[in-house]
Amino acid sequence: MSNEGFAAGMLAWRRALRSHQPEIAAAVGAEWEKWLQLQRQEPADVSKPLLIVHAHLSCLEDVNAQIGLAQMLSFPDLRCAVILSFPTAAMTSIARAETRRKGWEGLITIADASSFERLIEQLPGDSALLSFPAPAALGRALIENQLAQRHYAELSSPLTGEREADDTLLAGNAYLGRARDYPGWHEQQSEPDWRSLTQSLAALGAAAQDLGISESPAGPAKRKAWLDFNRLLDAAAADGDISVPGIGIGDELVVRTSREPFHSDVIERRPARLLGQAEPFAIRLPGPMLGPAPRIVHVEAHKADGEVLGCKALVHVRPSQLKPWMITCFLNRGGGGNPVIRAFADAIGSRLAYAEDEPSILQDVPVVWGVLRDSDRILAQAKAQALYFFYVDHAYFDRGHRRSYRITRNGYEAGAVRLCPDDRLRELGIERRPWRRSGKEIIVCPPTEYFMQAHGCPDWLERTLETLKSVTDRPIIVREKPKPGETAVPLESALDGAHALVTHSSNVAIEAACLGTPVFVAPTSSAAPVGRTDLSTIEDPVYPDREGWLAHLAYNQFSFDEIRDGRAWKMLLELEERELA
Repeated sequence: MSNEGFAAGMLAWRRALRSHQPEIAAAVGAEWEKWLQLQRQEPADVSKPLLIVHAHLSCLEDVNAQIGLAQMLSFPDLRCAVILSFPTAAMTSIARAETRRKGWEGLITIADASSFERLIEQLPGDSALLSFPAPAALGRALIENQLAQRHYAELSSPLTGEREADDTLLAGNAYLGRARDYPGWHEQQSEPDWRSLTQSLAALGAAAQDLGISESPAGPAKRKAWLDFNRLLDAAAADGDISVPGIGIGDELVVRTSREPFHSDVIERRPARLLGQAEPFAIRLPGPMLGPAPRIVHVEAHKADGEVLGCKALVHVRPSQLKPWMITCFLNRGGGGNPVIRAFADAIGSRLAYAEDEPSILQDVPVVWGVLRDSDRILAQAKAQALYFFYVDHAYFDRGHRRSYRITRNGYEAGAVRLCPDDRLRELGIERRPWRRSGKEIIVCPPTEYFMQAHGCPDWLERTLETLKSVTDRPIIVREKPKPGETAVPLESALDGAHALVTHSSNVAIEAACLGTPVFVAPTSSAAPVGRTDLSTIEDPVYPDREGWLAHLAYNQFSFDEIRDGRAWKMLLELEERELA
């Protein structure tokens, strides 16, 4: 599964848990903090059996959505060693930094996916391991029978959901067994079934009892009777169609955006006489529901006799399925990017507006130029609403207004490398020099002051220099971006004899990599796939193949003519369906 897909699934699960089982969500967080506090205050009781508990996360916030993890940490007869793993090295680096800030360092183990696999291989084969590759909840009978009474004497089979009803998972999937058997089980696992997991929320009352929580009383049911979760409506992930079973003549179908059926926005309202039996019910998701994570909608059948039946459905519009009517392109008063934004909007027929005039709550997927003149506010709001957004800026190659521009989704740079042909790369004619492996100096190219403020790294240069001086004795040369009218030594000459170039996410890293100089950049940099993101490894640069990466960059930038005639929009949607490298 893609890292983006996993992160989107975790986000949807966290939100669903908080919305529909807030008592459980609160208890999970409280149990985690309680366990951490005990680790700080009390030495480990080595007389208790040791269980290694692993949870796979996209960010540290996911800990508060790991019900099974909290259940195990609350079990008094176990000594738990916790491992939290993350899909990529960049996510792991961020998690380690947050762990230090939170004071968790030394209490848990942080690892990326590959490091976790190596760690499991190094464990004694008989080590007891409980792994949650995605969120799961365990039944009390399973915990007591499998862990308390047996004390691992019979740990032999994973938790697959095929056990007896009183000894099974309440939701999700997990592995409980010996460490030596885990790799074989893990290789056979498919993608997490986020929809089934979210649908299981109604069954998590038992999990609340396991955690010592009493469920809040249900609200008045006079006007509605919620259908059983096993009869949840199917939602087509591609286009939001919902198949509605058992709707009768005289009934009315209503789709709402929130849990409370009488105090929320109605997306669709349709008389049932217009629908056939089990006919797909196409809904038009509003702009605020268009984002990387699936969203929950509430479908209600308003029966002719006054009864209201309802249930939940998970709907999602993939980025490749976005339509022009879902988009707003934002101009800026006095902005230099207005011609390309106007050309983009005219080509696809989307709404056009000024960023300075837009209300705080966005109603569409935004397309913006740069981060000046309220574009930064639009981007911040899109992130706060968890929406898709498109960012337009100067191209990686053949730069210049009315020449070429990069267009990226939900990021300032091209992101994870996708498998792209090399036709567009060949057209650009980019020179690639062999990697230099014998340089001396380290060239540091700091971002502009405005960039550092806009991206939340105002002390980037100071921290970078401090880190470099602590790990290397090489000469360090700071190369500021030339101001308008200033002359500067050409980059090619400045890099002659350089050991490496260090920058945040400047385009200079791409130029350096093409010229054969190893680069050290921020995880968000477009050059991260061919460089390193950890400055402590400055003496150990990497020299990867660059062809696939360059082909990917070429498919993330477009000529002005391609934007003006709509080819760029078509290629952007096609890019979303290409496999990750």
